[in-house]
Amino acid sequence: MVGAYYGDFNNDTDPRAFILQWNGTKWALSNSPNPGSGNALTGVTCASASDCWTVGTFYDPSAVQTLIERWDGTAWSIFASENPGGSARRNSLNAVTCTSGPECWAVGVSSDGARSVTLIERYVNAAPLPAELQITSITRLANGHILLQGIGLANNAYRLEASPDLSAGSFEFLAAVNSDSSGLIGFEDADAANFDRRFYRLAP
Repeated sequence: MVGAYYGDFNNDTDPRAFILQWNGTKWALSNSPNPGSGNALTGVTCASASDCWTVGTFYDPSAVQTLIERWDGTAWSIFASENPGGSARRNSLNAVTCTSGPECWAVGVSSDGARSVTLIERYVNAAPLPAELQITSITRLANGHILLQGIGLANNAYRLEASPDLSAGSFEFLAAVNSDSSGLIGFEDADAANFDRRFYRLAP
């Protein structure tokens, strides 16, 4: 079950996304990423117990953009999605369905304020990243730098990419990082002191 909530309806103008998961006995609140100043989830589907997807919308200072999150059996994380027209259009996703594999389809609306058109996005898991590759923690240090820690295959080289938002094509190469003999990855981003928020991803 997904949706949005207000911390204080009278004073809090920014909705936050929420996800409830059934544990076999009762519904429990699951931690959901909230990338923008306002977030809402409107559709959810599961291809398996360890592969679920939810879609919706997030609001950044300049645009309404699509939001996709994925459950890997342990945690929800943000999944990159397309936003035709970038910040010049309002883009939202309303529903999603997936098959085993998976192959997923999400549908919604893209609008320039005068005219709205159907928005359809498709994901096919043709070349998944290794399951071991992930960012495990992001910590803002006292000096404004951001310390990233992750895990990958042992003694392997990866690309670290960064973006000030989650719009399509906004991620740019930041640094080459190497895992140690245990697969651990660490990097301190000194440039992050210039950003209120910054998003990261690892790639082979």
